[in-house]
Amino acid sequence: MEAQKLAEKLFFWTQEDIERLPPLPLPIEIFEPEPEKPVRLRIERWELYKTIIHPKRAGAPEEKLVLVLRVYLFPEFRSPRAPYYDITSGHLIRTLVPFLQQPDYQSYIFTIIKHGRAPKAYYEIIPERVTE
Repeated sequence: MEAQKLAEKLFFWTQEDIERLPPLPLPIEIFEPEPEKPVRLRIERWELYKTIIHPKRAGAPEEKLVLVLRVYLFPEFRSPRAPYYDITSGHLIRTLVPFLQQPDYQSYIFTIIKHGRAPKAYYEIIPERVTE
C-alpha cells in the first residue's frame, strides 16, 4: 500500500518516492499526443508506477527512472490498442493528479492539449463535467 500513500501527494514526488513504486507492467502504451491536437479522456481509474526511459536528446543521461501515471479509460475513450495510457510527462502528471485525487474525477472528461515538443512541451487540461 506504499503506492497508495504516494498517490496522496500533490504535485511533487522525490526520486526516493519513485524508487518505492512498483515497476510498470507490460504492455506499455505511452501517451504521446500530437502538439496542438486535443485529446479527450474519461478516466475510470489510475495507478502510479516507475519505469526506466532512455532519453534521446543531447546531454541527457543514458537512462532515467521516471514516474508513470497509468490511466484506465472508460470504454468509449479507449484506443484500439489498449484500455489505458501510460503518462510519463512530469508536467502532465503534476497537473492531472490533483484532479484525479478528487472523489468525483470519474464524472469528468479531460481535454488535454500538448503545446510544443519534448522536452519543453507543456500540457493544458480542460475538465468538463459529464451530464448523464
